[in-house]
Amino acid sequence: QNNPIPTGYPSWNSFLMLHVQSQERLQAMLKDLESRKQTVDAGDGKETTTLTEDEAKVARFYAAAMDEEAIEEAGIAPLQPLLDLCAATAADAAANGNNDTTSTTPLATSIGQLLSQFGMAAFFAIGASPDNTNSDHSLCQVYQGGLGLPDRDYYFDDDKEDKRAAYKKHVALMLTLLEDAQATVPTEANVAAAESIYQLEAQLAEAHMTKTENRDPNATYNPMTISELTE
Repeated sequence: QNNPIPTGYPSWNSFLMLHVQSQERLQAMLKDLESRKQTVDAGDGKETTTLTEDEAKVARFYAAAMDEEAIEEAGIAPLQPLLDLCAATAADAAANGNNDTTSTTPLATSIGQLLSQFGMAAFFAIGASPDNTNSDHSLCQVYQGGLGLPDRDYYFDDDKEDKRAAYKKHVALMLTLLEDAQATVPTEANVAAAESIYQLEAQLAEAHMTKTENRDPNATYNPMTISELTE
Protein backbone atom coordinates (compact mmCIF):
# COMPACT_ATOMS: atom_id res chain seq x y z
CA GLN A 1 0.00 0.00 0.00
CA ASN A 2 2.81 2.39 0.84
CA ASN A 3 4.94 1.30 -2.11
CA PRO A 4 2.64 0.53 -5.06
CA ILE A 5 4.10 -1.18 -8.13
CA PRO A 6 3.99 1.22 -11.12
CA THR A 7 1.94 0.22 -14.13
CA GLY A 8 3.96 -1.81 -16.60
CA TYR A 9 6.30 -3.42 -14.05
CA PRO A 10 5.99 -6.91 -12.54
CA SER A 11 7.92 -5.79 -9.44
CA TRP A 12 9.43 -2.64 -7.98
CA ASN A 13 12.54 -2.07 -5.89
CA SER A 14 15.40 0.39 -5.37
CA PHE A 15 17.41 -1.07 -8.27
CA LEU A 16 14.52 -0.60 -10.69
CA MET A 17 13.99 2.93 -9.38
CA LEU A 18 17.61 3.79 -10.17
CA HIS A 19 17.29 2.13 -13.59
CA VAL A 20 14.17 4.14 -14.47
CA GLN A 21 15.77 7.36 -13.25
CA SER A 22 18.81 6.66 -15.41
CA GLN A 23 16.60 5.96 -18.45
CA GLU A 24 14.66 9.18 -17.92
CA ARG A 25 17.86 11.22 -17.64
CA LEU A 26 19.26 9.63 -20.79
CA GLN A 27 16.05 10.41 -22.64
CA ALA A 28 16.24 14.03 -21.52
CA MET A 29 19.84 14.26 -22.77
CA LEU A 30 18.86 12.76 -26.13
CA LYS A 31 15.93 15.12 -26.54
CA ASP A 32 18.25 18.01 -25.75
CA LEU A 33 20.58 16.88 -28.55
CA GLU A 34 17.56 16.58 -30.86
CA SER A 35 16.56 20.17 -30.12
CA ARG A 36 20.10 21.48 -30.74
CA LYS A 37 20.94 19.63 -33.95
CA GLN A 38 19.65 22.29 -36.38
CA THR A 39 22.11 23.35 -39.04
CA VAL A 40 23.18 26.99 -39.06
CA ASP A 41 25.01 29.24 -41.49
CA ALA A 42 28.66 29.44 -40.45
CA GLY A 43 29.10 32.70 -42.42
CA ASP A 44 31.62 31.28 -44.88
CA GLY A 45 29.18 29.60 -47.23
CA LYS A 46 29.26 26.38 -45.23
CA GLU A 47 26.70 24.95 -42.89
CA THR A 48 27.51 23.63 -39.46
CA THR A 49 25.60 22.34 -36.47
CA THR A 50 25.55 23.29 -32.84
CA LEU A 51 26.57 19.73 -31.96
CA THR A 52 29.98 18.12 -31.78
CA GLU A 53 30.70 15.22 -34.13
CA ASP A 54 30.05 12.67 -31.38
CA GLU A 55 26.86 14.42 -30.28
CA ALA A 56 25.63 14.48 -33.88
CA LYS A 57 26.22 10.72 -34.19
CA VAL A 58 24.22 10.05 -31.03
CA ALA A 59 21.43 12.38 -32.21
CA ARG A 60 21.21 10.58 -35.58
CA PHE A 61 21.18 7.19 -33.88
CA TYR A 62 18.35 8.26 -31.55
CA ALA A 63 16.38 9.81 -34.40
CA ALA A 64 16.69 6.63 -36.46
CA ALA A 65 15.55 4.50 -33.53
CA MET A 66 12.49 6.69 -33.00
CA ASP A 67 11.48 6.89 -36.68
CA GLU A 68 8.70 4.32 -36.53
CA GLU A 69 7.49 5.04 -40.07
CA ALA A 70 10.90 4.27 -41.59
CA ILE A 71 11.27 1.20 -39.39
CA GLU A 72 7.90 -0.17 -40.50
CA GLU A 73 8.66 0.59 -44.15
CA ALA A 74 11.99 -1.25 -43.97
CA GLY A 75 10.31 -4.37 -42.60
CA ILE A 76 12.78 -7.22 -42.09
CA ALA A 77 15.27 -5.89 -44.66
CA PRO A 78 17.77 -4.77 -41.97
CA LEU A 79 17.70 -8.34 -40.63
CA GLN A 80 18.49 -9.93 -43.97
CA PRO A 81 22.28 -10.28 -43.47
CA LEU A 82 21.62 -12.04 -40.16
CA LEU A 83 18.97 -14.29 -41.69
CA ASP A 84 21.31 -15.13 -44.58
CA LEU A 85 24.02 -16.18 -42.11
CA CYS A 86 21.57 -18.41 -40.24
CA ALA A 87 20.31 -19.97 -43.49
CA ALA A 88 23.84 -20.67 -44.72
CA THR A 89 24.79 -22.22 -41.39
CA ALA A 90 21.70 -24.44 -41.38
CA ALA A 91 22.33 -25.55 -44.97
CA ASP A 92 25.93 -26.44 -44.17
CA ALA A 93 24.90 -28.37 -41.05
CA ALA A 94 22.32 -30.33 -43.04
CA ALA A 95 24.86 -31.11 -45.77
CA ASN A 96 27.33 -32.44 -43.20
CA GLY A 97 24.84 -34.44 -41.19
CA ASN A 98 25.13 -32.26 -38.06
CA ASN A 99 27.82 -34.62 -36.77
CA ASP A 100 30.97 -32.50 -36.87
CA THR A 101 31.48 -30.94 -33.42
CA THR A 102 35.07 -29.74 -33.75
CA SER A 103 35.88 -26.13 -32.95
CA THR A 104 36.57 -25.25 -36.59
CA THR A 105 33.15 -26.12 -38.01
CA PRO A 106 31.13 -23.53 -39.94
CA LEU A 107 28.72 -23.57 -36.97
CA ALA A 108 31.48 -22.43 -34.62
CA THR A 109 32.51 -19.80 -37.16
CA SER A 110 28.93 -18.59 -37.44
CA ILE A 111 28.65 -18.28 -33.66
CA GLY A 112 31.71 -16.04 -33.77
CA GLN A 113 30.20 -13.99 -36.62
CA LEU A 114 26.95 -13.54 -34.70
CA LEU A 115 28.91 -11.87 -31.92
CA SER A 116 31.44 -9.91 -33.97
CA GLN A 117 29.06 -8.68 -36.69
CA PHE A 118 25.68 -8.51 -34.95
CA GLY A 119 26.49 -8.31 -31.23
CA MET A 120 24.55 -11.52 -30.52
CA ALA A 121 25.98 -14.06 -28.08
CA ALA A 122 24.62 -17.53 -28.89
CA PHE A 123 24.69 -20.32 -26.25
CA PHE A 124 26.96 -18.34 -23.93
CA ALA A 125 27.79 -14.73 -23.12
CA ILE A 126 31.29 -13.28 -23.37
CA GLY A 127 32.82 -9.94 -22.49
CA ALA A 128 35.57 -8.08 -20.65
CA SER A 129 35.21 -7.18 -16.99
CA PRO A 130 37.47 -6.76 -13.93
CA ASP A 131 39.11 -9.84 -12.45
CA ASN A 132 37.10 -10.84 -9.38
CA THR A 133 40.27 -11.17 -7.30
CA ASN A 134 42.28 -8.31 -8.78
CA SER A 135 40.41 -5.28 -10.07
CA ASP A 136 43.62 -3.74 -11.41
CA HIS A 137 43.12 -5.59 -14.68
CA SER A 138 40.29 -7.03 -16.72
CA LEU A 139 39.71 -10.52 -18.08
CA CYS A 140 37.76 -12.01 -20.95
CA GLN A 141 34.89 -13.63 -19.08
CA VAL A 142 32.49 -16.30 -20.35
CA TYR A 143 29.08 -16.74 -18.77
CA GLN A 144 26.20 -19.16 -19.11
CA GLY A 145 23.61 -17.99 -21.62
CA GLY A 146 21.50 -18.99 -24.59
CA LEU A 147 18.11 -18.93 -22.84
CA GLY A 148 15.09 -16.95 -23.98
CA LEU A 149 13.29 -17.33 -20.67
CA PRO A 150 14.66 -15.54 -17.58
CA ASP A 151 16.54 -18.50 -16.03
CA ARG A 152 16.73 -22.29 -15.84
CA ASP A 153 13.83 -22.57 -13.36
CA TYR A 154 11.40 -21.40 -16.05
CA TYR A 155 12.17 -24.56 -18.03
CA PHE A 156 11.55 -27.04 -15.21
CA ASP A 157 9.34 -25.63 -12.43
CA ASP A 158 5.80 -27.01 -12.46
CA ASP A 159 4.28 -23.62 -11.67
CA LYS A 160 5.78 -22.07 -14.81
CA GLU A 161 4.10 -24.26 -17.40
CA ASP A 162 1.91 -21.34 -18.53
CA LYS A 163 5.06 -19.23 -19.06
CA ARG A 164 6.61 -21.98 -21.19
CA ALA A 165 3.48 -22.31 -23.32
CA ALA A 166 3.26 -18.53 -23.83
CA TYR A 167 6.95 -18.37 -24.73
CA LYS A 168 6.69 -21.08 -27.39
CA LYS A 169 3.61 -19.39 -28.84
CA HIS A 170 5.50 -16.10 -28.98
CA VAL A 171 8.52 -17.63 -30.73
CA ALA A 172 6.25 -19.35 -33.27
CA LEU A 173 4.45 -16.08 -34.02
CA MET A 174 7.73 -14.14 -34.41
CA LEU A 175 8.97 -16.74 -36.90
CA THR A 176 5.67 -16.50 -38.79
CA LEU A 177 5.87 -12.69 -38.92
CA LEU A 178 9.22 -13.00 -40.70
CA GLU A 179 7.28 -14.65 -43.53
CA ASP A 180 4.02 -12.68 -43.32
CA ALA A 181 4.01 -9.29 -41.62
CA GLN A 182 0.20 -9.36 -41.33
CA ALA A 183 -0.03 -12.77 -39.64
CA THR A 184 -1.85 -13.08 -36.33
CA VAL A 185 -1.58 -16.85 -35.90
CA PRO A 186 1.60 -18.93 -36.23
CA THR A 187 1.85 -21.55 -38.95
CA GLU A 188 2.17 -25.24 -38.10
CA ALA A 189 5.70 -25.30 -39.47
CA ASN A 190 6.74 -22.45 -37.20
CA VAL A 191 5.00 -23.99 -34.20
CA ALA A 192 7.21 -27.04 -34.80
CA ALA A 193 10.28 -24.83 -35.23
CA ALA A 194 9.49 -23.03 -31.98
CA GLU A 195 9.27 -26.35 -30.19
CA SER A 196 12.70 -27.32 -31.53
CA ILE A 197 14.13 -23.99 -30.35
CA TYR A 198 12.59 -24.53 -26.93
CA GLN A 199 14.00 -28.05 -26.63
CA LEU A 200 17.49 -26.78 -27.47
CA GLU A 201 17.17 -24.08 -24.81
CA ALA A 202 15.93 -26.67 -22.31
CA GLN A 203 19.08 -28.72 -22.90
CA LEU A 204 21.18 -25.62 -22.27
CA ALA A 205 19.14 -24.84 -19.15
CA GLU A 206 19.94 -28.27 -17.70
CA ALA A 207 23.63 -27.28 -17.66
CA HIS A 208 22.95 -23.87 -16.11
CA MET A 209 23.56 -23.00 -12.49
CA THR A 210 20.50 -21.98 -10.54
CA LYS A 211 20.17 -18.36 -9.47
CA THR A 212 21.31 -19.37 -5.98
CA GLU A 213 24.33 -21.27 -7.28
CA ASN A 214 25.24 -18.39 -9.55
CA ARG A 215 25.55 -16.07 -6.55
CA ASP A 216 28.50 -18.08 -5.23
CA PRO A 217 31.63 -16.07 -6.19
CA ASN A 218 33.88 -19.09 -5.83
CA ALA A 219 31.73 -21.33 -8.03
CA THR A 220 31.68 -18.75 -10.82
CA TYR A 221 35.39 -17.94 -10.70
CA ASN A 222 37.31 -20.41 -12.86
CA PRO A 223 40.37 -18.71 -14.38
CA MET A 224 42.10 -20.56 -17.20
CA THR A 225 44.33 -19.98 -20.20
CA ILE A 226 42.99 -19.92 -23.76
CA SER A 227 44.50 -23.36 -24.41
CA GLU A 228 42.77 -24.73 -21.31
CA LEU A 229 39.48 -23.19 -22.42
CA THR A 230 39.67 -24.85 -25.84
CA GLU A 231 40.47 -28.34 -24.51
